Amino acid sequence: MPGVGKSTIGRRVARELGWSFIDLDHEIERQAGCSITAFFSNRGEASFRDLEAQVLRQCVASATSVLATGGGAVLRADNRQLLRGATRCVYLRATPEFLWARLKHDRRRPLLQGGNAKERLWHMALQRDPLYVLAAQHVIDVEPLTLSMTVQAICARLG
Repeated sequence: MPGVGKSTIGRRVARELGWSFIDLDHEIERQAGCSITAFFSNRGEASFRDLEAQVLRQCVASATSVLATGGGAVLRADNRQLLRGATRCVYLRATPEFLWARLKHDRRRPLLQGGNAKERLWHMALQRDPLYVLAAQHVIDVEPLTLSMTVQAICARLG
């Protein structure tokens, strides 16, 4: 989900394991030549999801790396199958309340802009949680854990 700490945690896990780190959103922005917010605004979510799937396939082909996907990558069945079959996917799970506390002032996330952002986050969580579970080999509830504890839990499962 947005705000769970995928990039921060992913960087730390990669460093701990001596692997490279890839942030899917940054790679998408690099290939698109603009921010995700601008891409959403100019081309729409469907075009973004097409590009996201293409870049995800490219990134998964990278050996021995930690990949932080965007929160919506699991919306497509092909992406879920790719993550489940070609990676050791870890779902970092948190409640919508926890995520809202982190995201309520964030203006960078296109799907959480405008009125009723908190309600949209709840809806996203209800829709996406089962999809994340389908894609993942490991589920880690991050709320009770510190950053270091989360990193160590992931490394223990992957290392």
